[in-house]
Amino acid sequence: MQKILVLCSISAVIIISLTLRLGNLNHDLWFDEAGQFWLAKGHDHYSLDLKEKGINDVLINNRQINFDPPLFGLILHFWTKLNDSIIWLRLLPSIFGIITVIYVYKTLRILKLNLMIIIMVTLLASIINVFVYYSQELRAYSLGMLSSIMVFYYLLNYLNTVPSKNKLKSYNQLIYFINRPIYKLIAATVIAMYSLYSLWLFVPIICLFIFLNNLRYRKFWDFIIYFSIIFTIAVVIFFNQMSYQIGGFSLGYTDQYKINGNSSLNLILQKTVQL
Repeated sequence: MQKILVLCSISAVIIISLTLRLGNLNHDLWFDEAGQFWLAKGHDHYSLDLKEKGINDVLINNRQINFDPPLFGLILHFWTKLNDSIIWLRLLPSIFGIITVIYVYKTLRILKLNLMIIIMVTLLASIINVFVYYSQELRAYSLGMLSSIMVFYYLLNYLNTVPSKNKLKSYNQLIYFINRPIYKLIAATVIAMYSLYSLWLFVPIICLFIFLNNLRYRKFWDFIIYFSIIFTIAVVIFFNQMSYQIGGFSLGYTDQYKINGNSSLNLILQKTVQL
């Protein structure tokens, strides 16, 4: 009887989560969402050229105009190749939102909490307004929510894994090496870093936990691997994108839309007159 009750509860949470995230996708895009759409097409917010451009243009415009890393824009670039209706566009962040709820459940399970508490907290994550709202907004926030809970889940998974002391056969060693939790944590961290800049705050905290865990077993290879890969990626992102962002303003955007003191509105009017 208890198993049936638990199964019904989990099914109800899934249905509620799907209904709230998929039930209201057909509403107009607002300015930032429309800008995200055009950035994914390789244009800026004010471009009058409707022809789709390549990945390099997506990266350049995202770097100069957007205040988020490029991952969501790149995913949206390929997503729009299939369809560009509003429902289809909003379906992408909704999928991220649904997967977020799944990872909330998985994270609570790894914490070994009471099953009913797990279901209630997962239900709360399913219905809380901010989670639902950003699961329908065509911006990087849904991907940011997903990647942040993924980082937390894989960090817990890593900390709960005891390093193997047994000598394995060469084939088993290769499988064990590939499936090590540290690589899943690295992958989740990279996704988070390429989703939202605010999630970079996770990195020093994760490094501390990995270091303390390695200190416990007196094996520091995981810390060295994690720090080396994440630091390298951070440097690449910074010099490729964040170096254009100073004080909340994009130098590329300022150069493009404020030439000789002209405002962006004047530049748009000039383009319109030329047409």
